[in-house]
Amino acid sequence: MVEMQRITSKQRRRQQPQSLQGLRGQLRQRALQMAASSVAALMAVPPAVQAQLAAQVPPAVQAQSAAPAPAAVRRPPVVLAQSAADAPGSGRQVMPVVVPDSSRPDTAGAVDITVLPERIDRDGLLRLLRERSPALATERRQIDVARADEITARAWPNPAVSFDTRRGERNVLLSQPLLLSGQRQAREAAARSGTTAAQETVRAGYAELASEAVSLLLQLQANQHRRQAWGEALNDLDRLYAIVVGQVEAGARSRFDLHRMSVERAALAAQLGTLASAAADLGGRLGVLIGVPDWRPGVAGEFRPTTPPETWEAAWLDSRDRLPALRAAQAQELAARSRIDAVRKDFVPVPSLNLGQQWVAQEHRNTVIGVSVNLPLFDRGEGPIARARAEAQLAALRREQVERQAQVELRRSHEVLRLRIDALNAYERDVLSQLPRLREMAEDAYRFGRGSVLELIDVARSVAERRIEHIDAIEQAMLAENDFAAARGVYQVGLADLGGLGAPSAPAVGTPAAVGGPLVRP
Repeated sequence: MVEMQRITSKQRRRQQPQSLQGLRGQLRQRALQMAASSVAALMAVPPAVQAQLAAQVPPAVQAQSAAPAPAAVRRPPVVLAQSAADAPGSGRQVMPVVVPDSSRPDTAGAVDITVLPERIDRDGLLRLLRERSPALATERRQIDVARADEITARAWPNPAVSFDTRRGERNVLLSQPLLLSGQRQAREAAARSGTTAAQETVRAGYAELASEAVSLLLQLQANQHRRQAWGEALNDLDRLYAIVVGQVEAGARSRFDLHRMSVERAALAAQLGTLASAAADLGGRLGVLIGVPDWRPGVAGEFRPTTPPETWEAAWLDSRDRLPALRAAQAQELAARSRIDAVRKDFVPVPSLNLGQQWVAQEHRNTVIGVSVNLPLFDRGEGPIARARAEAQLAALRREQVERQAQVELRRSHEVLRLRIDALNAYERDVLSQLPRLREMAEDAYRFGRGSVLELIDVARSVAERRIEHIDAIEQAMLAENDFAAARGVYQVGLADLGGLGAPSAPAVGTPAAVGGPLVRP
């Protein structure tokens, strides 16, 4: 009997942990179910109720919950399983409730495309380019580098102190170089010229980016009009399809006409798909320039070129002083010339004022005052001066080359724009004006049995293609107008409009006296 009691007590001790484990599992399962139901209920609560619940939370708890997680910590998303039986390996399909972690760095810094306009014109695009372009933001850093050179140029040379001791004698000497030949002023002038050259280079870079962005915008606008034209052609084909259906039901035509119209309609629908892919490509490239690759805007504005000036010479005289590329080349030439004077004065002997004390045998003290100067016996700076002169000559040649290229580009773009506008006007006068009459004649011929469905389809496609050719002609003319605008310096802006440039340095000799004004040569 005693042995049986011992066995029963052992069995009870073995069963007790198992019952505790089962109880713990049930509690864990119940907690998970309650957590999942709480999250689901919270997601279903209206925003107004959520705001009231959030207002009841103490400020300290809100501050603690709103505190961002450390940058080095990446918390995994919280997964709340529906029950313990849904754990991995149970054989059941798990539908977890995932609570995303908003502090993950892969979502930080993303641009909200909902704040951008759905349709944009040329002025809006240029404004976004100035505000958001990553390429322009990179170009702006050149000005910071140039302004750092101004800080270096304004600095005075540091004094030097020496101390030596020998038996019965100690010497302390302080030496201060004196820039008496205008070295510091020459360095400051060269640094300011470098800053001005950097500013003009940034403005020229913006003009190139603006021309590229406007070109993409015009191509996207032309694509938009092509899709509209193909959509209208598809509607016309549906109208013709109704005519063919009436002829077939009346027994005047065979079902071949219906199949032929169906094939033509599918071909037009495929054209719309191709244009949609081209629009996605153009929109993506435009978004990359702006810094928002996911942005796919529509285009607003008039789709028609303007009449250019009569002669390119008048446009050249009006725009030569504001061309960004030419102004940048002129500023770089003036900066190179300023460096010649700075390098030349750097090799002028600089005297140093020496002041010190001398102690002899701890009884006598002597004051030492003197002047020292280096003697240019071997190195007179011929190499650096010759290099600065060669760089100035190179900058002058580049400026002349840029000026000639700007003049040739203005003349070329003016001629191309004039010829394309003439071709567009001729196309509208000789071709586009006859399309309504051609379509009407083809439909009447088919209705009265004097034409086949192939002729009807041929005319419908011909009308659609002529409209597309008209859009192509407008696009080519507007692209030529964009080239002419860039050649005239239309996309030049002031430094204040290119945010982040700050106040320009004080103009030195040979630098632009004002933004947009002519460059003054020394």
